[in-house]
Amino acid sequence: AGDLTVRLAAPVAVDAVSLEHIHASRCDPLKNAGCASAPKAFEVLGLVDEDGAPPISLGAFSYDAAAASTVQTFETAPTKVSAVTLRVRSNHGHADYTCVYRFRVHGAPY
Repeated sequence: AGDLTVRLAAPVAVDAVSLEHIHASRCDPLKNAGCASAPKAFEVLGLVDEDGAPPISLGAFSYDAAAASTVQTFETAPTKVSAVTLRVRSNHGHADYTCVYRFRVHGAPY
């Protein structure tokens, strides 16, 4: 479990996020943590403003470490935010940590 927060350069109407981990065929417990460190259940939160308002949930999703594509995109309801938090709830079995190779926020400037 853990959080990663990205402050956006300008407010964005977020409509999707993408999460990436290495391909299952490249997972090797002898060379790296293997696919057990891939995120599994996660939530995306948006910060609407910076004056103390609590973040809002943009959705809860599941990353499939065995999928053909390493980049998986998850749609959200378009929401204007100034920052986005990736909150990892679980991974695919690694006891110590979770690896995220890339986290992308998609949307249009507001």
